[in-house]
Amino acid sequence: MNSCLRSSPLLVMIFLVIKQQAICELIRLPTPALTSRKIILNHRQLKSIEASMDLNTDPCENFYQYACGNWDSMHTNVTKYHDYYRMIEYYTNREMAIALSKKTTLTKEPKFVEKARAYFKSCTSMRHLDLRQFLKWLDDNENLRTVVGGTNGNASTDYPDWIRNLAVLKKYGLSGIFMDEIYFKDLRIFKLSRPIKSNGFVKFPYQTYHVLAKSSFGWKNETLNDKWIQFSSLENDLQNLQLTTNGTQKSFNIFTIQEIPWLKYYMDTLLENTQIPVKNLRIFVSDMTYLTRLYRLLYTYDAEFIGEYLQIRFLWSVLTNGYTKFTPDMCALKTRQFMYLATDWLYEHQHPVLVKSVPKIEFIFQNIKEHFRKLLLTNPNGFDKNVMSFLLKKLNSIQLQVGHLPRTNTQAKLENIYKHLNMNESNFYHNQMQLLKFQTNNTFLNYIATQNRSEYIEHTKKLSPYFHRIYNTVVLPITTLQLPIYDVNLYDLYQYSSLGYILGHEITHGFDTLGTQRDPNGRKLTIYHDMINANARFKENLECIRNLNNGRIDEKIADVTGFRVAFQTYFEMHPNARQQTLNVNGRNLTLDKVFFLNHAQFRCTSAKANVFSDKTHGTAEDRIVDALSHFPEFVKTFQCSKYSDMYLEKTCQLWRR
Repeated sequence: MNSCLRSSPLLVMIFLVIKQQAICELIRLPTPALTSRKIILNHRQLKSIEASMDLNTDPCENFYQYACGNWDSMHTNVTKYHDYYRMIEYYTNREMAIALSKKTTLTKEPKFVEKARAYFKSCTSMRHLDLRQFLKWLDDNENLRTVVGGTNGNASTDYPDWIRNLAVLKKYGLSGIFMDEIYFKDLRIFKLSRPIKSNGFVKFPYQTYHVLAKSSFGWKNETLNDKWIQFSSLENDLQNLQLTTNGTQKSFNIFTIQEIPWLKYYMDTLLENTQIPVKNLRIFVSDMTYLTRLYRLLYTYDAEFIGEYLQIRFLWSVLTNGYTKFTPDMCALKTRQFMYLATDWLYEHQHPVLVKSVPKIEFIFQNIKEHFRKLLLTNPNGFDKNVMSFLLKKLNSIQLQVGHLPRTNTQAKLENIYKHLNMNESNFYHNQMQLLKFQTNNTFLNYIATQNRSEYIEHTKKLSPYFHRIYNTVVLPITTLQLPIYDVNLYDLYQYSSLGYILGHEITHGFDTLGTQRDPNGRKLTIYHDMINANARFKENLECIRNLNNGRIDEKIADVTGFRVAFQTYFEMHPNARQQTLNVNGRNLTLDKVFFLNHAQFRCTSAKANVFSDKTHGTAEDRIVDALSHFPEFVKTFQCSKYSDMYLEKTCQLWRR
């Protein structure tokens, strides 16, 4: 097996410094003469496709196995990565670990980079995680009486201690407990609701409770069992409250909320030392009946017991951040997740060619959008002019954001964002608590700011491409732009079958079952969604896709439609490409076949890694097989018999005839 295929995807940097002789050895080129970078990269891409293929499989029976069946022979260590996305992340983390361990070549390094470096250093100096230190930090810095501290008392108030416990722990990332909070910046509205974000309220797993309570609280077996019975009883009450309550909405301003003193105390504590302006702030309670019954329920429990429950749930939320190892690679990942604007700036500083390629990526995006527009205009579902106007305006409003950074006055804006963050390179627990609070605060501040879409900044841990429904924006992290997904020198064939598909996939999320519930400005508006779903043909094809996997219907819609758009965009741009061929494993394959192969390439996953199945998107094999078997051009291209597995009598055609 060609060893070059196991190389880092970061060849952008490697090829700039490696000697020509080493390059030729790297890709086993027989030509010793000068070879352009473009030829080298495209040759390598083709060789990677060839090496992944299982030539013993009929593409009409299982195209995924045909395209990816030999992937494991190239990538043997699934503990490092098990697909190309994670390979990119693996090498990005390694690169960032090196970058964070030494200063840049700049004469004066930005302060936000110094802070990221301090966090990284404090992380790598750790040997093991002691969760009790987080509670001790709260005891010392928030005057919060905790299970492990207890020397400081909560501030003297007329309200149960659990209210302050809840508000303080919420500021440090506790979520899904008792109530959710969302701040609508433009409207200056702070919304309180029952837990609905992510999976809403989730009960505490016994094994997790047992480990956390024993190791962090020091409870013995008898206490452990007694507390578990009490916690379980509380969670059953909370779950029943979630299921039975459906009450009235109510709105307050910061003054009239004094009608409910405990709620005002909670809000005052929650907003204390945040950057949220309280003047003219309105509090919107989506279910006042739920909130009233919640308070009455919790009042029946001992306040100290509720505090213990909240604190152990907080430790669980900290543990879910994945602090099991403190290797340089893992610490680089955590730095990227918690200070990703700073690390994105550092990454772009090391890869200026990526920033220069943004216009090219925008060009691809606009081409994909234009073909999607043509697709909508064919109006296969026979929508009326009002629905068509909505769909076209929605598409027109969708923007692309490459990277997370603002593109004007970048350094100054980042310095302002991180100015209140104090990092100590010798105190990991302090740093982590600061970052948890920073992250929560910025989640509030940046939840909705539609007037600034051109300077949109998302405070999130997402490291892969996604569609932001409120902003109608496709977000493409800068670190995604690596081989085998993208390089400025790759042929259009490879760019559109990988990056073009990704862009088409994310655009389609604007038109899935959730996307059609929002208007071109990102506001919730279900009237057109209802009209679309009342259409008989659309409804029939939606059920067709739902039958593929109801739990992942939006991803199926995006997979099936996104690939079609990318494929047809490329071949509209290159109408003669279907007659052209490439030699692949000794066979002359037409470019449409190579398009299918390269598309499958970046989805290839190790056969040993079933345990890593993506809960949101499903398995790689399902994604490839479903997208292509519901694309009639596939069976036509490969001349599949109607008796083959990839041939379907009826295909799901949601947005095309």
